[in-house]
Amino acid sequence: VVNTLRKDWFHGNLSGQQSIARLSGHPPGSYLFRFSATDPGSYAITAVNRTGEFSHYRVYHRPTLKYLLGKVEC
Repeated sequence: VVNTLRKDWFHGNLSGQQSIARLSGHPPGSYLFRFSATDPGSYAITAVNRTGEFSHYRVYHRPTLKYLLGKVEC
């Protein structure tokens, strides 16, 4: 956990709108990783897609279970 908190791409507690504000002006492929504001214990990735629009992805996590991104478990 401590190593994750130190990463440049990890931004802690941000809303989706705050994430968009931080990524505005960044090129496609830019992203940030944050705690999910709507699902405690989970994470969210906000990214700039190929067309310059923003996409949000939730990484679900529950204690003792794997991480889930869409239908992919890891």
